[in-house]
Amino acid sequence: MSLARFLRDGHTHHPEKTALIFGEQTWTYAEVDTLTDRLASNLLAQGLKPGDRVALHMSNCPELFFSYYGCFKVGAIAVPINPRMGPSEIEYFLQHSEARFYIGQPDLYPPVLSIRPHLPQLHQCYLTGDSQLPDTGAFQNLLGAPSRTMEFPAVEPGQVAAILYTSGTTARPKGVTHTHETLRYMAGLYEQMGMSRDRVAAVLTPMTHMAGFLIMLSALTVGATLVL
Repeated sequence: MSLARFLRDGHTHHPEKTALIFGEQTWTYAEVDTLTDRLASNLLAQGLKPGDRVALHMSNCPELFFSYYGCFKVGAIAVPINPRMGPSEIEYFLQHSEARFYIGQPDLYPPVLSIRPHLPQLHQCYLTGDSQLPDTGAFQNLLGAPSRTMEFPAVEPGQVAAILYTSGTTARPKGVTHTHETLRYMAGLYEQMGMSRDRVAAVLTPMTHMAGFLIMLSALTVGATLVL
């Protein structure tokens, strides 16, 4: 089962329930499902294909959350990059993962801009916020209504959903691949610890790190509310 299936189930069974809280802003399950459908459709329109790697280079924010589920819906592979990583590490992650798309924050983008000539496979970069840098698109435009209907490809449980890199303490970081099925199993461990629909889960660690990533997944899997 695709990880996006649980978001769709939330839209079907409790559409008005709050799915996400960020500061004073809130989004229901129906709103999140609709926004991530738009994101997925607009990325497909820009040439995204199942199996393409999408680098996600952000601190915890709604855009990171939306990007994960936009990737899950169309079989793209999310490649989270910890905001604390330096330029050489960022370059290695982008080259090693062969990321075709990049979604990030303007304040984190300068190192990527400087190495972009060495990343021929990087097709398109999108930035959050209002200020846009050269050769980038606005993330907000990806949340707009698509100009045409896009058919989403089928996503199987055994397809890779994300590549999370190790810290590289003793050697080059390793890209650890996780399928939709394995991530669903790992997120289920939080259910055994009491995660349920009536819970409110606060993410206190980066969602680009496995711990925060799994809290996000487990909350949406059971229909809980996530606080960033």
